[in-house]
Amino acid sequence: MEAYNVSRNTIRRALKVLEAEKLITSVPGAAWRVANKPVRPLVDRMTDLIDDDSSWGYIPIGDAVV
Repeated sequence: MEAYNVSRNTIRRALKVLEAEKLITSVPGAAWRVANKPVRPLVDRMTDLIDDDSSWGYIPIGDAVV
């Protein structure tokens, strides 16, 4: 921590963000481990979510709204 001049809380928050993105997993009382399976980037996951939602309206670029 001292080598990079960051606090323990900053490191904990960063680890929680990585855990939320399923990039690492916590082993209680032991360590943090890199996740086994690859995770698609957040942009891809959000795009799939939007594409799958049939309630969203889609207007192609260049089409007029009437």
